Amino acid sequence: MAGNCKLTEAAIRQAKPKDKPYRLVDGGGMYLEVSSAGSKYWRLKYRYAGKEKRLALGVYPTITLATAREKARVAKAELAEGNDPGELKKQAKLAKHASVASTFALIAKELVEKRRNEGAAPVTLEKLSWILDKKLNPSIGGVSVAEIFACSNIVHASPH
Repeated sequence: MAGNCKLTEAAIRQAKPKDKPYRLVDGGGMYLEVSSAGSKYWRLKYRYAGKEKRLALGVYPTITLATAREKARVAKAELAEGNDPGELKKQAKLAKHASVASTFALIAKELVEKRRNEGAAPVTLEKLSWILDKKLNPSIGGVSVAEIFACSNIVHASPH
């Protein structure tokens, strides 16, 4: 019976906006929500710890039907392992934001400001800025500090 409810790309393309948002059900809790403005959002409805929840899978056509189904399959696998896929998505987003917010260049800039506030000599600040801006930032400025630490742990763990 679930096979009869499956969406097709043609049905998705033909879905037009209405006065109120509506859903096109694919089955297994996955559906396409068509907004009154015409946007189409993939969602997965699931239950975790006795509560009904929704997980955003992406926006059509950026996320295709096949991709949305794969994301739903992965989320269901997480559920089967006892994890809340919505919570995992939030944690991944926070971790990504934290790693982007703590790139080497940003931390280096904070170091220069800290040294300035501590009263370091102008020549010291100039040299520190030169080392960071001209020598290190061009090669590792955009790399997250977590990634640098991970690589340094590999280097220290390897036998010489």
